[in-house]
Amino acid sequence: MKTFIVIILIALLVLATGMIYLVKRSEPQIHHQLGYVKWLTYQNNEYGFTIKYPFTYSPTALAEPILTNLGRRRFLDIVDPMDISFYVLHVIPARVAIIKQPMSYRGQVYRSLEDYTKAGFAQGSSGIVSVNGFNALHFHHHASSMQEDAPYEQYMFIRNDLIYQLDLKTDDPFRDEILHSFRLIETSSSKNPCPPAPEGERPRDFPFLGGESPR
Repeated sequence: MKTFIVIILIALLVLATGMIYLVKRSEPQIHHQLGYVKWLTYQNNEYGFTIKYPFTYSPTALAEPILTNLGRRRFLDIVDPMDISFYVLHVIPARVAIIKQPMSYRGQVYRSLEDYTKAGFAQGSSGIVSVNGFNALHFHHHASSMQEDAPYEQYMFIRNDLIYQLDLKTDDPFRDEILHSFRLIETSSSKNPCPPAPEGERPRDFPFLGGESPR
């Protein structure tokens, strides 16, 4: 009788383990140093970009992110609801902004990061890096008592007449996963891909530091 009970308990344990495994396989999860995390995706087909974020974060897309030649326009904020701050320039986990060219103070359209760099906009950058096969100009911004309350990383991509700017909080635990989930995709009005690196210039690859990147 005891043997029969033990067999039943083992069978139930095996069944429960199998069910847990199947449930986990069906969920969009990414192995992170903090454990398994469920990820969600924001995609904008009009301007052609997609980005992932952990389900505990909250994305806010601006209702009317009007693009003009006046410069940078915030497009998407990804915030951590648990990170509350009344600081005016509080640094959030991620922000996507878009600049419509030409820039008003120069009247030029830069079709590549190389041209953008030659025009003098790369001062203070660490150079061109590779993010998911796309070229990006990388900047590291330090925290300042008069400006942002935390350091952040900034990545700038160029496609056609648009400059995409991705800001990521440096010490956010999901920074690298969010970075490596960002992609430029086909827009609803154009199918031109992001320009590749020119022949002979191979951008250094930005290291991924936090487990498997979200795909």
